[in-house]
Amino acid sequence: MRRAAGFDGSRFGANFRLRLAVLLVAILTLGLGAVSYAAFTAGRQLLVPEIDQKAETVGRSLAAQVERALALGVPLSGLVGVDGSFKTVLDANGEFARIALLPAGAGAPAITEGRAVAGGRMVAAPVRFDGREVARIEVTGDPGYAQRILHGLWSDLAVVLLISVLIALELMVLLFGVRLVSALDGVESRIRALRIGDFSRRPATSDASVLGQAAGSLDRAVERERARHERLVARADDVGDAAARAELASVASDTKIFETQDVSATSAESIRAPLFLFMFALEMTRPFMPGYVGALTSDLIPLSPTMAVGVAMAAYMGIVAALQLPLAVQTARWGRGLSFRLGASVAAAGYLTCAVSTGFLMFLAGHCLSAIGFALVFVAAQGHVIDTSRGKSRMRGLAIMVGAIMVAGLCGPAVGGMLAEQIGPSLTYLVISGFALLSLAIGWTIIPLKRAATDAMVSHPAKASSLWTGLSRSPAFGVLLLGCALPAKLILFALCFYLVPMQMAAHGASAAEIGRAQIVYPMATVLLVPVFSHLSKQLDMRMPFVLGGALLTGLACLYILLPAGNWILFAILLQFGVAQAMSITPQAGLVGELASRIGAEDSAFGLYRLVERIGSALGPVVAGLLLARFGFEAALLALGGIVAAGAVVFLFVHMGTRPRSAPVESSVRI
Repeated sequence: MRRAAGFDGSRFGANFRLRLAVLLVAILTLGLGAVSYAAFTAGRQLLVPEIDQKAETVGRSLAAQVERALALGVPLSGLVGVDGSFKTVLDANGEFARIALLPAGAGAPAITEGRAVAGGRMVAAPVRFDGREVARIEVTGDPGYAQRILHGLWSDLAVVLLISVLIALELMVLLFGVRLVSALDGVESRIRALRIGDFSRRPATSDASVLGQAAGSLDRAVERERARHERLVARADDVGDAAARAELASVASDTKIFETQDVSATSAESIRAPLFLFMFALEMTRPFMPGYVGALTSDLIPLSPTMAVGVAMAAYMGIVAALQLPLAVQTARWGRGLSFRLGASVAAAGYLTCAVSTGFLMFLAGHCLSAIGFALVFVAAQGHVIDTSRGKSRMRGLAIMVGAIMVAGLCGPAVGGMLAEQIGPSLTYLVISGFALLSLAIGWTIIPLKRAATDAMVSHPAKASSLWTGLSRSPAFGVLLLGCALPAKLILFALCFYLVPMQMAAHGASAAEIGRAQIVYPMATVLLVPVFSHLSKQLDMRMPFVLGGALLTGLACLYILLPAGNWILFAILLQFGVAQAMSITPQAGLVGELASRIGAEDSAFGLYRLVERIGSALGPVVAGLLLARFGFEAALLALGGIVAAGAVVFLFVHMGTRPRSAPVESSVRI
């Protein structure tokens, strides 16, 4: 048995999923990289000639205007309004840096508009009168314009490459089939377990492929070892060999040969694809929705465009917050599959309404419909994972769900921004509605139409009376919710989804540029949340991470005082992402720690999520009021101050209300 525990599975490979993912990424990167390079090269080759051709056309047009004036008897020295006309052309054509009218002789002064630039390509058009050249129009291109266009093209291609890889990884389960991936996981988990001497029973694999058969063979081999062990135990009992019996008991304990593992997280793996597509559709609206709402606001609505955006976003999150608890019960009664289908259908109808909206009120109705659909889909997906898993596999399943949502937040804004810039917001909403329907179609084949057998299967929310009683004994818990959890979500929705898009749009940024900015925050969180979560667990400390995240958020908001244009917004979003990644997991752990002291841990997490939703709903409203009254800089500084102040208040309240018997170290290492 000891030798069997050292089973060598190296010839089967250490990690099938990892190798498959690496192979998929390599193929996509090479293919898309080649296409991107070809597109960039072609764009660079076409751009400069196009600018030269346009400069020549503009030069000839201006020269023709001067020639008409000369034909009417106006001398070059008597031309009026030339500089104003040149300025109008320059303002309308960012690719030009300078336009000049240069007389051929000494009779008239040169007229120039714009700035001289080094390295700019100049195109000249002659001005003729009486068969001779009397002047020329010079149009000088701006070399920085071509660089900006090429930089934007390269950025878009890089974003497309990154997002394509991420989407492919998210949909890998869908591409290769849920059963095949489940069988792959089954073989891999068995090999890993046997390599470390773990002989515990594992969920059977129903797949009939070679992988499924391999998993079954491993299970039968383990069953033979288990039967052999039982025979040895019976023989030791028969002869009364206590030493052998103790040795066999030690082997059983070391190899876990009579233990059974929890069910796998296949349910979460299967639901990941439709959930990702649905969340991807939602995230696509982030870059262009504020500008779209502002354009729909008419004089009939007693709201400024700024406030209209805030109202729309607050209504969305308010509906989601209000429906969380009721739908947790109702989706179990209806069945998670039916609830998911209903939610995706309602959301698709909402997006379609937004696409055809002719005014703000119609858009708001569609936006609220999509909020109802989101609440249904999210609660149904979460309930499906909880219903079909337990123990560690449930935690893994919920982590898979969160991962899909975070990756959707990373991919969606950039794609939505690029689409909105190319085809317009209305058509982009039609595409988004199509993604919601695609999520519905995939979920239809994956999530079974099951209803709860009895009301006993429906998880009712815990009564809040014990929680409120406990809160009176632990003010620190209440301050944690109101001083840390609520401001964290408030500034997230105020800054990332409201203030930054509005500010960038006000400074002339395109929807694609706004979308690229909005991937900075989710990229930081996707990469760093696991790092800070692991570090917090390793150090057994939560309070410093929560406080550090809040103070980093406040410090990031101070960057707005630096005169650096849109780049400072990228720096703010990056540091904000780092700050949120630092505090997300430790803050949830701190909630559980403090709630356990008042004996209301289950209810506390429900309240914690509700407070977060309230903060999400308040964020756009608070930001809209501050923006309209004080401006962008003051609004951002006020929000940063709220976050930092809430964390400081929590620190003092917690230090002042910790149990007297607790040592100082334990009060810090939370």
